[in-house]
Amino acid sequence: MPCYATGSAEGDARLSAQEAQKEATAATRVACELVKTMRGHGLKKLLNQLSPATKAWIVEHDAKDAALKRQDAEIKLRAKHRAAALKKLTSEEKKALDL
Repeated sequence: MPCYATGSAEGDARLSAQEAQKEATAATRVACELVKTMRGHGLKKLLNQLSPATKAWIVEHDAKDAALKRQDAEIKLRAKHRAAALKKLTSEEKKALDL
């Protein structure tokens, strides 16, 4: 089943880069939501029936999601440590450090 954002390969080819990015992002969010919903409802067996390309996309997307979550956690932890360190400084020390 050929699927195109605009209904045809020719229409997709004419999409601007910005429109194409918007379409790709929307499609990715929909696919991600479907996979999460299927997993949440115990439908993992259905995921096994998907094409190898779709399974590969899911594995890659899961890895990207995990990496983003780790990165977000590291940013939050760094901010927490920074705030704790800044609390230890006097106003004069902060001024000397241009903080």
